[in-house]
Amino acid sequence: MNNILLVFSSDVGARLQIQTLAKKELIDCFFLSYGDHVADMVKRLEPFFLIIDFTSEGAQWSIKHLSEIKSRYSTLRIIGLVGPEVGEGDITRFERSGCDTILAKDSLMQQLPLILGARL
Repeated sequence: MNNILLVFSSDVGARLQIQTLAKKELIDCFFLSYGDHVADMVKRLEPFFLIIDFTSEGAQWSIKHLSEIKSRYSTLRIIGLVGPEVGEGDITRFERSGCDTILAKDSLMQQLPLILGARL
């Protein structure tokens, strides 16, 4: 089983939280700073989870390609991180694009261990 978590986020705090959790769970974690690298890195690394921070600059590019990524890698779990300003329309769009789970960034450390733990 591949034990790679791929993360697209420009939020240093979120990245640190995810990295801390990944280290604790013995998960290899790779971070991307540019949305246009997501599809290529999914192909290259074949992660078991992909986290997309929709509050990061460049996330709109990722949305355009999520459905393609999800159709090619059907077992890949995609988690979307959102801020407090997100609307229901945005959440629906993210889910239709391929996100399996949408998490508020402020609940990241409470929810992510449960989600990752269910997979490990």
